[in-house]
Amino acid sequence: MSIHEADQIIDLAREKNCVVAVDMHKRYDPDHLRIKNDIQNRIGAPLYGTAYLEEPLEVSTSTFKWVESSDPFSYVGPHWTDLIYSYYRSKPVSLSAVGQKKRLVRDGINAYDAVQVRVEFENGMSINFHNNWITPADFEAPVNQGHEIVGADGKVESDQQYRGFRFWNAGGGSRTSNNHFTREVARPDGTSGYLGYGVDSLTVGLAAICRVKFHGSTLDDVASIYPTAEDAASPPRLCTPPPWFATLTSSTSTKATVPR
Repeated sequence: MSIHEADQIIDLAREKNCVVAVDMHKRYDPDHLRIKNDIQNRIGAPLYGTAYLEEPLEVSTSTFKWVESSDPFSYVGPHWTDLIYSYYRSKPVSLSAVGQKKRLVRDGINAYDAVQVRVEFENGMSINFHNNWITPADFEAPVNQGHEIVGADGKVESDQQYRGFRFWNAGGGSRTSNNHFTREVARPDGTSGYLGYGVDSLTVGLAAICRVKFHGSTLDDVASIYPTAEDAASPPRLCTPPPWFATLTSSTSTKATVPR
């Protein structure tokens, strides 16, 4: 979807008084909420940081068929750019990017293995976003992810992959689990329900829909309780992935910069 198509959806939804919610679930991770509501104030003005999300190889080799026309950052990077934006409400003003093609080409797939994107924000901070979709199948978790931010008066580090919960068993290897994301909780009737920040962004969207549909609330009334489409479109509006993501097909390493 292009930013222009997103704008059309936003305009039509406002015309029809319809809620368009976006699944920005990283905002609801309890660790991220602590950073947003407390830690960022302790560490001072943000200077620089790194956010990484490394997906399994099967995503690029078997799950999706469109990887040659996309890249790892376009696939999962928006979750992290949105998270940083939600912390500071500062918009991107420029970016530079580098991508590599070495692993997937061995399987005849002309797609980027990894992409590193550096984004400069209005408030002066510089964040590096690292993404790949070539993590081996025997890695101990579904994905590897985390981020850190250095401030003028301190630093915060948050490992979203290893949360202190690890187990192993014969034939299954050693594994970690993120029980904050989703977990099944037994109901009295014997069925199970899903809890965790992985569904919280969906729940708040449904709450907004119910308020508009059944209680007569306006879109402006409920805008603060869920990730709106307008809010989600703010970072990419000024920081659209550079043209080489879609047009470059042969180089193994390329840079592109959008001027301030």
